Amino acid sequence: MSVTDKFKTNRDLLAAQQKEFTRGGMILKNIFGISAKHPILSLVFALSFGILVNASYDLAAAPLSEGFEAASLVPQTLLALLFALICTLVVVRLRALHKDLFVETPLNQKKLLITPVSKRGAGFRDTPAYNTLQSLLYDAGGQAAPNALEKVVLVVTESAEVTSVATDLKAFIEAGGRQVELYGISINDKSVMDIQAQVAQMINKMRANYAPHEIIVDYTGGTKDMSIALLRVSEKELITPIYLNSATDGQHSRYS
Repeated sequence: MSVTDKFKTNRDLLAAQQKEFTRGGMILKNIFGISAKHPILSLVFALSFGILVNASYDLAAAPLSEGFEAASLVPQTLLALLFALICTLVVVRLRALHKDLFVETPLNQKKLLITPVSKRGAGFRDTPAYNTLQSLLYDAGGQAAPNALEKVVLVVTESAEVTSVATDLKAFIEAGGRQVELYGISINDKSVMDIQAQVAQMINKMRANYAPHEIIVDYTGGTKDMSIALLRVSEKELITPIYLNSATDGQHSRYS
């Protein structure tokens, strides 16, 4: 399954779960949740609902009892209908008072892309980071919603050339209306474990505003040690890692 398919599948699953919760569980949640504003209505609903449950149980069990007579079901049926009507009226009243609490809210689909910048070719358009960005947004449908990519974190090293390219790429991305942050890490004379610790610290910082499923980690560019560190941390944190198979030839759709 491609990255695009994974994004679409995850989004469809989240949307389905949200609709199921909204339609199946939101009514009771909201009725009991607003008791501070409407204690009397909430109390009436809770008591009526409890009596309705007991009355329904007694009604269902009555035919199994000894000496059962059909006529004895009449008062129990009327009792169940009465409290069912009370519960319905309370729900109707609360829905009229708080219409905003009983509607589906749009699914937030914000995304954060973390990608290392490396010096390739003449400018930022030749870098794997740029091609990964284009791949996610525009090729083969990308994430199916380009506007979901809210922020891009460009990981840079001590190299002045890398910082210069990243600065140009940052300006290009910001011109498209997205947030961009340059995040520096040190790789000179550093082990994979050292780099991994720095990447973990970066991810922890991003987790303040983004959940794991909202983060995409690209390990195409950078050094091999950086790629290993990014992949290890993303897998540990249950973050989606991606790799662009053809990072510099304009074939943006070949990622996995």
